[in-house]
Amino acid sequence: MLVFPELVLEGQVPNRDFLHLYGPGSLWLLAGAYELFGVSLATERVMGLVQHLGVIFGLFALALPWGRRIATAVGLVAVLITLFPVGLAAMAWNGAIALAVAGLAVASRGLCPRGPPTAEPEPPCEGFCSAASSPAWPSSSGLT
Repeated sequence: MLVFPELVLEGQVPNRDFLHLYGPGSLWLLAGAYELFGVSLATERVMGLVQHLGVIFGLFALALPWGRRIATAVGLVAVLITLFPVGLAAMAWNGAIALAVAGLAVASRGLCPRGPPTAEPEPPCEGFCSAASSPAWPSSSGLT
């Protein structure tokens, strides 16, 4: 992932001028980081760390309805699973997983906003909404 963003900075187009088996979003993101901070292994690794942190905090946010202890455990397991086997390489699928997990966290928050549990919750989120109405669920401002 070091050479392809450089090629994008030179004006080449992925899958036309060189073969890249993923979408161009990850290359554009890295090319932007290279433009701002310079082409270096450190820049690529920092972007990889940002992608991994997106996965870790997204999983933490998804687990919050079950309490902060469980969410912390999920976050720690996510650290072990994401950082150690792969390292800090910025790969296309890492960013995609981070965006997908963040999207799930935001969607789950929108489905079941904080509030008192109702007598008859809607079927899609019966268990989830009852867990989400616990005091462990952060307020909408995020400042609990």
